[in-house]
Amino acid sequence: MASWPQFKSFVQQNYRIARDDGDIFQMLFDTNDGRTQTVFVSNSGNDTTGDWVNIASPIGKVSDVNTLALATQSFNFVCGAIAVFNGVVFLKHSFPLADFDSGEFEIPVTLVTGNADRLEQAFTGGDSF
Repeated sequence: MASWPQFKSFVQQNYRIARDDGDIFQMLFDTNDGRTQTVFVSNSGNDTTGDWVNIASPIGKVSDVNTLALATQSFNFVCGAIAVFNGVVFLKHSFPLADFDSGEFEIPVTLVTGNADRLEQAFTGGDSF
């Protein structure tokens, strides 16, 4: 069984962490054409569900995007769902930490990052996140 500290150690060895606040850390990825995309990775769960890892990448402010169109466009994504937190729309994916394998992070973080950046560009026309 993997623990949050073991998972964070894996990420620190293989990725650049921009900010670390304990149970949540921020990463910044270069995407394309000089664009960047912020990704937040956090630990959640409880005694019943065990520890889970959340990957969330902001797309835009709720007030700036058509959330119905955004959710419709993302329906066929194999990884990531639309979520709203503090007035910001995110593309989010979660997985259990219990039997962590590096592919459980590497593939989703790549998909979430790329799709969130494309959605941000398509729905806001900017690169705020």
